[in-house]
Amino acid sequence: MGFLDYSTGYEVSVVLLYSLPILLVAWFTDRTSAVLIALVCAIVWWWADEAAGHPYKQDWHQVWETVVRLGYFLFFVLTGTAVRSRIELLERSRRLE
Repeated sequence: MGFLDYSTGYEVSVVLLYSLPILLVAWFTDRTSAVLIALVCAIVWWWADEAAGHPYKQDWHQVWETVVRLGYFLFFVLTGTAVRSRIELLERSRRLE
């Protein structure tokens, strides 16, 4: 993801594609691992943005963008694990019936 993000430059955002590995980890592992992957994705996004030479008028803008991306990635962690838990609960209820 990071290399693709870097190669497209900062004008083209591929931030939606970062959600795929986050959702896969959230679905097949635990929440802690998914949070770790979300943090790694935020760092990789920051690196790709920095390496692509994205100019910011103020230094705190880049920090803000990285925090926003991390929040976005954590949202995918929470929704992915919540959907998985809900499906597991429904399957258990069905087996009990």
